[in-house]
Amino acid sequence: MDRDAEAGRRIRLRIGVLRAGSSDPLADPVFIFNGGPGGAATELAAFVAEDLSVVRDRRHIVMVDRRGSGESNGLDCPEVTGGNDLQRYFTERGPEAAAQCRAILEERADLRLYTTPIAMDDIDEVRAAMGYDRVNLWGGSYGSREALVYSRRHPGRVRSVTIWAVIPPHRNSLTGAGRHAQQAMDRLLADCAADDACRFAYPDLRHEFEEVLRRLDEAPARFVNSDSRLGDPDTITVTRDQIGATLRFMLVSQGGASQIPAFVQAAYRGDFGPLGERALLQRRLGPTAFSRGLFLSVICAEEVVRLPKEELSEIFAGTFWGESWVRGIVDDCAGWPIGELPPGHFEPVAGTTPVLIQHGWLDPITPPAWAYELTRHLPNARVMVIREGHHNIGYEECGRRLVAEFIDNLDPASLDLSCTAEMKRPPFLVPRR
Repeated sequence: MDRDAEAGRRIRLRIGVLRAGSSDPLADPVFIFNGGPGGAATELAAFVAEDLSVVRDRRHIVMVDRRGSGESNGLDCPEVTGGNDLQRYFTERGPEAAAQCRAILEERADLRLYTTPIAMDDIDEVRAAMGYDRVNLWGGSYGSREALVYSRRHPGRVRSVTIWAVIPPHRNSLTGAGRHAQQAMDRLLADCAADDACRFAYPDLRHEFEEVLRRLDEAPARFVNSDSRLGDPDTITVTRDQIGATLRFMLVSQGGASQIPAFVQAAYRGDFGPLGERALLQRRLGPTAFSRGLFLSVICAEEVVRLPKEELSEIFAGTFWGESWVRGIVDDCAGWPIGELPPGHFEPVAGTTPVLIQHGWLDPITPPAWAYELTRHLPNARVMVIREGHHNIGYEECGRRLVAEFIDNLDPASLDLSCTAEMKRPPFLVPRR
């Protein structure tokens, strides 16, 4: 529906509720926002049930698939087609695929009407229809932007905001993409050098990493898929940018990052199987994890419009992650309908709502500096940096307790964050001695 015109198509929004453990729950539930953009909130049900288990003792957890995601008229693009070999997953489809997707989706959607502000107004209507006066917001990555935009558009309806891996609307997630990934990789390599077991197993890791990139610059690598879960044995060619994207993807989680030294050394020794199979897994499952059409409707209108496209090569210079991914998005957006944004959308979000901001020091997508920037405009905010945390933050007992305490008391300054020092990533993967 066109909210301004109060006319047009109407779609159903999928809503899921994890009911509180208490028979007398509090009147302020937690509303969940997924990342992407393109992820559906209800897809986080199992994850949220665990990480917000303490919060859920007394509060309902509400998950609304925002317009364009999941079962809320999900803007899914056609899957990769063209041949039965696995190489097709590594063949870049180009803007013609986006044009094909647009033609299909425009039969049931005005692709200009899926921006963040419009979707957040939908969510507020859901809140009102469910009879809640004020709600607590929780979201990470792009979901943090949704929570911030909701709090700006409906400040009187927000009791608290808990966000992690923040992408605030005044920051462009594409502009520093290469630098942020490189910073996280540099920190991970330094952590390996400072870890006795990792340093012993990979004493020349940085050199090996740089040499792998140099070889990929000279020629693509080849590997044979040996994982039957991914498909039949097949020889696949991968480029430097594709391997770089895989390494960035691995940096997103603690478990993936802990495997990077072993995978890099294997590639240095001529075996691209571990990195290649991880790339194949990512490329096979990636399109099913979020709605590509929604991703483009948001990214094109909110990021690409303010991206200095002539500076892409400079933006990615000196980083392990090549520019082809962002350049591909720019090309896709050239033919995608661009939605309008309200005045001030790209200004920092300000207000006095209590906010807890959690961030991983090793996040390859959103640097911790963005979290601290928010506190200049949100005086009642507190930043909680997890030294061995990445983009996907696993709460463990410490995180669950702190979030529950914050939502209960609304006093971020009083939180004792000392337990975050014990939130460790898994040990680096090293050969058995």
